[in-house]
Amino acid sequence: MRLLADENIPGPLVTALRHGGHDVVWAGEELAAAPDVDVVERANAERRFVLTFDVLLASQVHQGIIAATEGVILLRLPTISQSRLNDVVLSALRVGDRWRGHHVVVSPNRLRVKPLIRHASS
Repeated sequence: MRLLADENIPGPLVTALRHGGHDVVWAGEELAAAPDVDVVERANAERRFVLTFDVLLASQVHQGIIAATEGVILLRLPTISQSRLNDVVLSALRVGDRWRGHHVVVSPNRLRVKPLIRHASS
């Protein structure tokens, strides 16, 4: 899966995703301190999903305030170990090929997938 990991995604998870065969650009390396809209625009230009812990960013994408062409994956994984985080995210992404154009919320024991709101100008 092609991902743009927001800078709030920990480096060890980015490494695990890359080792798991995912094509990951990490904002922490290439877009440090960039506004959310710039992160999403880069993801759009490269046909990547945005992967984030940022509820506000995910909400803006879900509501169509910021247009994301591929989709957004919001991680709602409170205080779990790094290895558990890696396992949960890698497991969730195994079915990610069906997520284009969706807002996905990954929780420890639940996966929610909803279509993104599209505006006429999108």
